[in-house]
Amino acid sequence: MTETVPFRYDVYISYHDPDAEWVFEWLLPRLRDAGLTVAIDADSFEPGAPVLEEAERVIRESRHILAVLTPD
Repeated sequence: MTETVPFRYDVYISYHDPDAEWVFEWLLPRLRDAGLTVAIDADSFEPGAPVLEEAERVIRESRHILAVLTPD
């Protein structure tokens, strides 16, 4: 039997650095204002931990993944 683990986050935002300003100033506040628990690297990754391992952990703990796709 598989144990069901509740998700820690509603959504994880994946983005490219050139889009960070838009993500932090426009997207993130709107998602949080909507009552969602949002995971994003700056807030959710453990300082000093390997980035790839942290990304994998946060993805596992998130119900959804939102990928920001732009020309950058």
